[in-house]
Amino acid sequence: YPGDSSNDSGGKKSDGKKSGFYQRHYDHTGDDDKPYRRKVSLLLYLNEEGWNGEMDGGILRAYIRPKKRKKGSRVHRNGGVDDDSPSTPLTSTSTVVKDIVPEGGKLVLFDSTLVEHEVLPTYRERWAVVGWFLIEKESKIGA
Repeated sequence: YPGDSSNDSGGKKSDGKKSGFYQRHYDHTGDDDKPYRRKVSLLLYLNEEGWNGEMDGGILRAYIRPKKRKKGSRVHRNGGVDDDSPSTPLTSTSTVVKDIVPEGGKLVLFDSTLVEHEVLPTYRERWAVVGWFLIEKESKIGA
């Protein structure tokens, strides 16, 4: 992938021209009519050394919803918590925004159904391997 001009998320892939981007989206959309769904999204950046997020753009911006936690657990700046128990909702409902510079050799994995994300405008040719780990959809009993 250096990209083409269309994709299933409503954005535009980078093709080396000034204006490549992906609009904010979840990766699990578009799987409704399929027997599987996307579970984990994968990006492996193949860009040359010296990528500068401010000048070259192409930053992956992830919007991470807080995890649920037990009362009294600490929430970290990166969105993680000391206790992953889903028993009590977080006291804060703020979404954590994480910017990831597409440096060559960097591997990014995230939950396709929970992490909304976008790629900010790109001003330099941007290369990546993009894929998903899929799982079967649960069958509906009586359907």
